[in-house]
Amino acid sequence: MEELEALVRGHAEFVMGERKLAGVKIREERSLAEPFRRGLHRRERRYIERWTACLARCYPDLDVHELTTATHVALRRPQFGRDLVRRGGQGRRDARGDHQGVLRGLRAFEPVSASA
Repeated sequence: MEELEALVRGHAEFVMGERKLAGVKIREERSLAEPFRRGLHRRERRYIERWTACLARCYPDLDVHELTTATHVALRRPQFGRDLVRRGGQGRRDARGDHQGVLRGLRAFEPVSASA
């Protein structure tokens, strides 16, 4: 679980700290020449695979589809970029609330105890 927390925190801090870069990526990706777009997508796939593998270690009972969905939901959470770009970067100054929200959402995958 520590690895997952580190991934979530690192992602949130990067996006919050690099808002302009996140905005350029979101707006300009379609304009990339095909070889560069393929390279970007290859790097994105590796990043998603890293998250999915981490989630698989944290939640071994989930199947690959659930793990992939959880990864995409965590990485595409609105606070992780898009809404900041639309508001001109006027969002919160730190990522603590965002990464805690993602972790709370991912904890929904934890097994429910028999006494609950």
